[in-house]
Amino acid sequence: MNKHKSLKYDTEVIEQILSSDSLVIYGAGTMGRAVCRCLTESPYDCRIDCFIVRSLEDNPSSIESANPEQSNDWGR
Repeated sequence: MNKHKSLKYDTEVIEQILSSDSLVIYGAGTMGRAVCRCLTESPYDCRIDCFIVRSLEDNPSSIESANPEQSNDWGR
């Protein structure tokens, strides 16, 4: 993929995220929390509704005021 097409795709994805009323992050581990931090801080200032996780046992009960929700089928 050429660099300019990749940049356009990234811009489109960011525009979709910013225009969304509801954001859900899959995973509440290190990467999920980092994505949450990135999206909830400036310049994006998005609101995360929840995290989708495979198991509630291995995850915190809340992250940045969003609660993990268990789903074994999400994303399949």
